[in-house]
Amino acid sequence: MRRPVCGIVLLFGLTLAAQEAATHPVTFEDGLAFSAIFQPRSTLIEGGYTLSRHIAVGSTYARIQTEDGGIHAGFAHLNALIFRHNGSGSQGNLYLSAGAGRGLYDERVAELGYASLQLDYETMRFYTALMSRAVSDGSALKYRATYRIGFAPYVAPYNSLQSWLVAQTMYMPEMNDDLNFMLLLRFFYKTVLWELGGDLNGLPWIQMMVHY
Repeated sequence: MRRPVCGIVLLFGLTLAAQEAATHPVTFEDGLAFSAIFQPRSTLIEGGYTLSRHIAVGSTYARIQTEDGGIHAGFAHLNALIFRHNGSGSQGNLYLSAGAGRGLYDERVAELGYASLQLDYETMRFYTALMSRAVSDGSALKYRATYRIGFAPYVAPYNSLQSWLVAQTMYMPEMNDDLNFMLLLRFFYKTVLWELGGDLNGLPWIQMMVHY
Protein backbone atom coordinates (compact mmCIF):
# COMPACT_ATOMS: atom_id res chain seq x y z
CA MET A 1 0.00 0.00 0.00
CA ARG A 2 2.90 2.39 0.60
CA ARG A 3 3.96 2.65 -3.04
CA PRO A 4 0.56 3.85 -4.40
CA VAL A 5 0.17 6.29 -1.49
CA CYS A 6 3.63 7.74 -2.06
CA GLY A 7 2.85 8.06 -5.75
CA ILE A 8 -0.35 9.99 -5.04
CA VAL A 9 1.46 12.31 -2.61
CA LEU A 10 4.24 12.94 -5.14
CA LEU A 11 1.73 13.61 -7.93
CA PHE A 12 -0.14 16.09 -5.74
CA GLY A 13 3.08 17.85 -4.76
CA LEU A 14 4.21 18.21 -8.37
CA THR A 15 0.78 19.43 -9.47
CA LEU A 16 0.63 22.06 -6.73
CA ALA A 17 4.20 23.11 -7.50
CA ALA A 18 3.21 23.69 -11.13
CA GLN A 19 0.15 25.69 -10.11
CA GLU A 20 2.13 27.72 -7.56
CA ALA A 21 4.81 28.63 -10.07
CA ALA A 22 2.22 29.53 -12.67
CA THR A 23 -0.18 31.62 -10.61
CA HIS A 24 1.46 33.01 -7.48
CA PRO A 25 3.46 36.23 -6.86
CA VAL A 26 6.14 34.24 -4.98
CA THR A 27 7.21 30.95 -6.57
CA PHE A 28 10.28 28.80 -5.84
CA GLU A 29 13.67 30.18 -4.80
CA ASP A 30 15.68 31.61 -7.74
CA GLY A 31 12.60 31.27 -9.98
CA LEU A 32 11.85 33.74 -12.76
CA ALA A 33 8.26 34.31 -13.88
CA PHE A 34 6.74 36.39 -16.67
CA SER A 35 3.07 36.94 -17.37
CA ALA A 36 0.80 39.03 -19.57
CA ILE A 37 -2.96 39.68 -19.61
CA PHE A 38 -4.60 41.26 -22.63
CA GLN A 39 -8.11 42.74 -22.81
CA PRO A 40 -9.58 45.34 -25.17
CA ARG A 41 -9.21 48.18 -22.63
CA SER A 42 -6.27 46.96 -20.57
CA THR A 43 -2.86 45.31 -20.73
CA LEU A 44 -0.94 43.99 -17.72
CA ILE A 45 2.62 42.67 -18.09
CA GLU A 46 4.56 41.43 -15.06
CA GLY A 47 7.94 39.94 -14.28
CA GLY A 48 9.29 38.61 -11.01
CA TYR A 49 12.32 36.99 -9.39
CA THR A 50 11.88 34.97 -6.20
CA LEU A 51 14.62 35.60 -3.64
CA SER A 52 13.38 33.08 -1.06
CA ARG A 53 10.27 31.03 -0.35
CA HIS A 54 8.65 34.14 1.19
CA ILE A 55 9.96 37.12 -0.82
CA ALA A 56 10.12 38.10 -4.50
CA VAL A 57 10.90 41.31 -6.38
CA GLY A 58 8.76 42.26 -9.32
CA SER A 59 7.89 44.82 -11.94
CA THR A 60 4.56 45.63 -13.58
CA TYR A 61 3.52 47.54 -16.69
CA ALA A 62 -0.15 48.55 -16.63
CA ARG A 63 -2.30 50.15 -19.31
CA ILE A 64 -5.88 50.50 -18.14
CA GLN A 65 -8.37 52.69 -19.99
CA THR A 66 -11.18 54.02 -17.78
CA GLU A 67 -14.00 56.50 -18.20
CA ASP A 68 -11.92 59.35 -16.72
CA GLY A 69 -8.59 58.61 -18.39
CA GLY A 70 -7.04 55.56 -16.77
CA ILE A 71 -3.47 54.44 -16.07
CA HIS A 72 -0.42 54.00 -18.28
CA ALA A 73 2.53 53.37 -15.97
CA GLY A 74 5.33 51.13 -14.78
CA PHE A 75 5.94 49.91 -11.21
CA ALA A 76 8.58 48.15 -9.12
CA HIS A 77 7.34 46.21 -6.09
CA LEU A 78 8.10 43.65 -3.42
CA ASN A 79 5.93 40.52 -3.18
CA ALA A 80 5.59 38.62 0.10
CA LEU A 81 4.06 35.29 1.07
CA ILE A 82 2.40 36.25 4.37
CA PHE A 83 0.69 32.97 5.24
CA ARG A 84 0.54 29.43 3.89
CA HIS A 85 -1.52 26.48 5.06
CA ASN A 86 -0.72 23.00 3.77
CA GLY A 87 -3.58 20.62 4.40
CA SER A 88 -4.23 17.03 3.43
CA GLY A 89 -4.35 17.39 -0.35
CA SER A 90 -4.82 21.17 -0.27
CA GLN A 91 -2.97 24.47 0.03
CA GLY A 92 -4.02 28.00 1.01
CA ASN A 93 -1.95 31.18 0.58
CA LEU A 94 -2.03 34.87 1.39
CA TYR A 95 0.21 37.23 -0.63
CA LEU A 96 0.75 40.98 -0.37
CA SER A 97 2.65 43.28 -2.74
CA ALA A 98 3.65 46.92 -2.38
CA GLY A 99 5.70 49.29 -4.49
CA ALA A 100 5.86 52.51 -6.46
CA GLY A 101 6.03 53.75 -10.02
CA ARG A 102 5.56 56.60 -12.42
CA GLY A 103 3.39 57.26 -15.43
CA LEU A 104 0.15 58.71 -16.74
CA TYR A 105 -2.68 58.83 -14.22
CA ASP A 106 -5.88 60.30 -15.66
CA GLU A 107 -3.88 61.91 -18.48
CA ARG A 108 -1.22 63.58 -16.30
CA VAL A 109 2.23 62.35 -15.24
CA ALA A 110 2.40 61.41 -11.56
CA GLU A 111 4.36 59.47 -8.96
CA LEU A 112 2.24 56.46 -8.06
CA GLY A 113 1.87 53.93 -5.27
CA TYR A 114 1.02 50.28 -6.00
CA ALA A 115 -0.43 47.52 -3.82
CA SER A 116 -1.99 44.11 -4.42
CA LEU A 117 -3.46 41.25 -2.42
CA GLN A 118 -4.07 37.62 -3.33
CA LEU A 119 -5.83 34.99 -1.22
CA ASP A 120 -6.17 31.53 -2.76
CA TYR A 121 -7.03 27.93 -1.97
CA GLU A 122 -6.51 24.91 -4.20
CA THR A 123 -6.62 21.16 -4.46
CA MET A 124 -5.96 18.91 -7.45
CA ARG A 125 -9.56 19.44 -8.64
CA PHE A 126 -10.72 22.75 -7.12
CA TYR A 127 -9.33 26.28 -7.19
CA THR A 128 -10.56 29.59 -5.83
CA ALA A 129 -8.88 32.97 -5.45
CA LEU A 130 -9.63 36.54 -4.42
CA MET A 131 -7.29 39.16 -5.90
CA SER A 132 -7.17 42.94 -5.75
CA ARG A 133 -4.87 45.64 -7.20
CA ALA A 134 -4.78 49.31 -6.28
CA VAL A 135 -2.95 52.34 -7.71
CA SER A 136 -2.93 55.82 -6.16
CA ASP A 137 -1.37 59.19 -6.91
CA GLY A 138 -1.81 60.27 -3.29
CA SER A 139 -5.13 62.00 -3.84
CA ALA A 140 -7.24 59.42 -5.70
CA LEU A 141 -7.39 55.63 -5.73
CA LYS A 142 -8.16 53.20 -8.55
CA TYR A 143 -8.63 49.53 -7.79
CA ARG A 144 -10.02 46.30 -9.16
CA ALA A 145 -11.10 43.20 -7.27
CA THR A 146 -11.34 39.78 -8.89
CA TYR A 147 -12.89 36.56 -7.60
CA ARG A 148 -12.32 33.20 -9.30
CA ILE A 149 -13.57 29.67 -8.88
CA GLY A 150 -12.35 26.79 -11.03
CA PHE A 151 -12.63 23.05 -11.48
CA ALA A 152 -10.40 20.49 -13.18
CA PRO A 153 -12.41 17.89 -15.13
CA TYR A 154 -9.56 15.39 -14.75
CA VAL A 155 -6.34 14.96 -12.76
CA ALA A 156 -3.16 14.87 -14.86
CA PRO A 157 0.52 14.30 -13.96
CA TYR A 158 2.87 17.27 -13.82
CA ASN A 159 4.36 16.67 -17.29
CA SER A 160 0.95 16.32 -18.96
CA LEU A 161 -1.58 18.92 -20.07
CA GLN A 162 -3.74 20.12 -17.17
CA SER A 163 -7.08 21.79 -17.93
CA TRP A 164 -9.39 23.92 -15.81
CA LEU A 165 -12.79 25.55 -16.22
CA VAL A 166 -12.82 28.94 -14.48
CA ALA A 167 -15.60 31.42 -13.72
CA GLN A 168 -14.39 34.94 -12.91
CA THR A 169 -16.05 38.09 -11.58
CA MET A 170 -14.29 41.47 -11.68
CA TYR A 171 -15.44 44.52 -9.72
CA MET A 172 -14.26 47.71 -11.44
CA PRO A 173 -15.82 50.80 -9.80
CA GLU A 174 -14.14 53.16 -12.28
CA MET A 175 -16.14 51.63 -15.17
CA ASN A 176 -19.77 52.18 -16.11
CA ASP A 177 -20.29 48.41 -16.03
CA ASP A 178 -18.64 47.93 -12.66
CA LEU A 179 -19.27 44.15 -12.53
CA ASN A 180 -17.79 41.95 -15.23
CA PHE A 181 -18.43 38.19 -15.53
CA MET A 182 -16.15 35.86 -17.50
CA LEU A 183 -15.85 32.20 -18.40
CA LEU A 184 -12.31 30.96 -19.05
CA LEU A 185 -10.47 27.85 -20.17
CA ARG A 186 -7.19 27.52 -18.31
CA PHE A 187 -4.33 25.22 -19.30
CA PHE A 188 -0.98 24.24 -17.75
CA TYR A 189 1.76 22.37 -19.53
CA LYS A 190 4.96 21.96 -17.50
CA THR A 191 6.11 25.58 -16.95
CA VAL A 192 3.61 27.34 -19.22
CA LEU A 193 0.10 28.61 -18.41
CA TRP A 194 -2.41 30.10 -20.81
CA GLU A 195 -6.03 31.19 -20.48
CA LEU A 196 -8.61 31.96 -23.12
CA GLY A 197 -12.12 33.24 -22.63
CA GLY A 198 -14.40 36.22 -22.61
CA ASP A 199 -17.09 38.12 -20.78
CA LEU A 200 -20.86 38.13 -21.32
CA ASN A 201 -20.48 40.95 -23.85
CA GLY A 202 -18.11 38.92 -25.99
CA LEU A 203 -14.95 40.86 -25.04
CA PRO A 204 -11.93 38.52 -24.99
CA TRP A 205 -9.49 37.66 -22.21
CA ILE A 206 -6.04 36.26 -23.00
CA GLN A 207 -3.41 35.41 -20.38
CA MET A 208 0.01 33.83 -20.85
CA MET A 209 2.61 32.95 -18.22
CA VAL A 210 5.93 31.12 -18.15
CA HIS A 211 8.43 30.45 -15.37
CA TYR A 212 12.02 29.22 -15.23
